[in-house]
Amino acid sequence: MTEPEAHRHTVVSSHEKHKGHKNPPYLFIFARDSDGRETAYCSYETKEIEKKRQILARIWMYLSELFQSDKAAFWIMVFTGALVVVTIGLIQVTNKVDETARQVQRAFIHSTGITPAPRIADFKTNKIAFAGFNVGWKNTGATPTRNATTHTSVHFRKDPLPKGFDFPDLYPDLTEHVPGHVVIGPQGNLSTTPINVSIQQVQAVHDRTGHLYFWGWVEYNDIFKGTQRHITKFCLEVTDVSTLNPAITDLTDPQGAFSAVQSICPENNCYDKECEKKE
Repeated sequence: MTEPEAHRHTVVSSHEKHKGHKNPPYLFIFARDSDGRETAYCSYETKEIEKKRQILARIWMYLSELFQSDKAAFWIMVFTGALVVVTIGLIQVTNKVDETARQVQRAFIHSTGITPAPRIADFKTNKIAFAGFNVGWKNTGATPTRNATTHTSVHFRKDPLPKGFDFPDLYPDLTEHVPGHVVIGPQGNLSTTPINVSIQQVQAVHDRTGHLYFWGWVEYNDIFKGTQRHITKFCLEVTDVSTLNPAITDLTDPQGAFSAVQSICPENNCYDKECEKKE
């Protein structure tokens, strides 16, 4: 079979055949072989692409003419274009380095857990009435916090916390419902004022008849401009209370000093975007 004989006399009619197309072909070629059979070859490039090609062709023609007429101006333009590209690349690299430095140096606060604080005795009976606990925070960043506020809640219950618990801010009776303002320096530690818990509730944890929870948060800004406010949340349960003297089991005994074991709650331990509630 001989090679097809191509002709372009039906280019206009090809557009008429494809009026229903959203992007009709700008070129439609028919070829007829030696047996008279006709085959259609179609390029579906749009007129918009053809216009872009024409613009590029004009630019190339201009550059060619400039090169022929004024080689110095041509190379200056090429050098200037290359300089612009390199400058844009350097700006992008600088922005990435700056963002990396911010992430490394910014204040980053996390909870260091709870520790027993001094106990409080009833002056009438000399029995222990309250057990104190401190909540710790640490800034592992290289810069201090700005405008930091924090709050810690304590909650005792007979049953474990249910899944999906909302962890509300709880305040002791007769206290103002406002968070505390704090500053945590670079690589600094913060310990809250002691949170006093009824010794009967601590005794219930010792006897494994109750659950004692601490949860809270700290919100803060870092020192860099234009960054969003950060938040860290925590939740811990006091899972075991043991007296230092095994012979003493009554925690109201002034000699009944104890240690407390804590565990992380399944929920409410997060940083920044991780703390956003999922719908």
